Amino acid sequence: MKQTQGECLTAEQVRFFDDTGYLVLENHLELDVIQDIRDEIARLELLAVGMTESDDKFDLEDSHEPDLPRIRRIKLPHKQSDVVKELLYSDSILAPVRDLIGPNVRLRTTKLNMKSAEYGAPIEWHQDLALLPLY
Repeated sequence: MKQTQGECLTAEQVRFFDDTGYLVLENHLELDVIQDIRDEIARLELLAVGMTESDDKFDLEDSHEPDLPRIRRIKLPHKQSDVVKELLYSDSILAPVRDLIGPNVRLRTTKLNMKSAEYGAPIEWHQDLALLPLY
């Protein structure tokens, strides 16, 4: 049995993160949780039916049509969806984060960049924190 260093990660996983800057947790979320999030994203996408321009909830793709919604980004999904909020605040997400960076974690903002297979504008690599004021 692997010994955990913190809430859920092993010392080896933490070392790997410290050395590489990333960590993959395969099969970390239950399949029903993943399906719930997929269903919720599909529900949110339906809210874009009839829209003609981006708003404070969605950025639309250039190829979006009111009867064929194409969303580039869902803005603040944790404020639009209890399902998303519940996942973000769950120990499934927060426990490994706390193991890696400590207990002082806060949620600043959220976005879901859709990255759809058949359409979609690229979102180039960037650092969000460099663009946001700290408060």
